[in-house]
Amino acid sequence: MYPVASFSYFFADSIGCVIAAISLSMKKNFLLFFLSLSKKS
Repeated sequence: MYPVASFSYFFADSIGCVIAAISLSMKKNFLLFFLSLSKKS
């Protein structure tokens, strides 16, 4: 029972890290996109 619980905790932690990294890169891409749009106009 304990290995399964620790694995699920590790799995949830890694998914949280992946979601945080994806949202961070999306924010960065959105900022770059917004900057390029404002430069064009």
